Amino acid sequence: MSDTATKELIDAVQALMDFDPKLGASVSLLAGNARIKPEQVIGLAKTLGLVPTAPTPPRLELRHTTALAWQPIEPRVDLVEGVIPERAIVLLYGDPGTMKTYLALTLAAAVASGVAWLGRQTQSGSVLVIDEESGEERLRWRMREVLNGMGLSGQTPPVYHVSMAGFDPCSADDLAWLIETVKTTGVRLVIIDALADISLGRNENSVGEMQPVFHALRQVVEATGCSILLVHHSNKLGQYRGTTALLAAVDLAIEAKAAREGVITLRTEKNRDGGAFTLTLEAIFKPGEFSWKQSETATNAREAVLRHLTANGPATSEQIAGATGYAIGSIWNALTALMRAGKVERTETNGKVFYSLVTHYSQGT
Repeated sequence: MSDTATKELIDAVQALMDFDPKLGASVSLLAGNARIKPEQVIGLAKTLGLVPTAPTPPRLELRHTTALAWQPIEPRVDLVEGVIPERAIVLLYGDPGTMKTYLALTLAAAVASGVAWLGRQTQSGSVLVIDEESGEERLRWRMREVLNGMGLSGQTPPVYHVSMAGFDPCSADDLAWLIETVKTTGVRLVIIDALADISLGRNENSVGEMQPVFHALRQVVEATGCSILLVHHSNKLGQYRGTTALLAAVDLAIEAKAAREGVITLRTEKNRDGGAFTLTLEAIFKPGEFSWKQSETATNAREAVLRHLTANGPATSEQIAGATGYAIGSIWNALTALMRAGKVERTETNGKVFYSLVTHYSQGT
């Protein structure tokens, strides 16, 4: 035993002797005959509160899981309906030219101003952009285009930024700054453009080198309740670049893929707390303006589902696809969007899944 361990054992035996001489003598005898281990003697003294115990670090506080499960839990509400969850890390990745930064900035403007994003409701709050890619001038110019395109000309919703500052989430100072900034400015959404730029010197293909980055970002989410949108790049195969640990570390992964000139498709690769979705968006560039227009196909599929359920009542996705002529994938996406909007509900009967209008909703209301 080390000198420290020996002293701890002697202190424990003495404390037991002072507490109860008979108990102390018995324990001392058993320990001397190696009938009980020194750590058991020390543990008994600590359990009885006779010797000081090392304080439990706050991060290792033991909590009663099942008891807490029955206490009120604040429901999660999407920050952007059906697209950006609340209190989540979101990975948005795609090839160059898929307008990921413009996409992120339109989300920023919508959340900060509290207006709908492509018809989807938002939870209003401040937004922080950590820009390590566009640069000050380009970022300001693009934000002006976005505000003009979204009908927010001349308005100043609370979108803040730092640009080309070399932000490093694995730096204790930078991490503390981010948590404090999010708390004091009421930030609901943090946009980081791009993941590679806050991981300088790290091998994206290494689990060991990238895990600390995501661990730090998760600390921000847990400490503040914000969501973090990470802009990232695709590899040569069109998949997200880097280790598979990236996908494991995020709550939602969205692929941005060029469908044709000026048109992108957003597709979920992972959604930990929700369903899959696909959105096709057309970029609308005008002098000094930028906006998105959602593909008519997606809108029409939802309308077709509502018409069919209104006329025919509950139906399976296959029945709806057969009757409307839309591909089954389009029907699934439409049903997911309608369920999120509270217009359609899902039930199971005899092993089959049926969809129907919710009782308080009818088409046109």
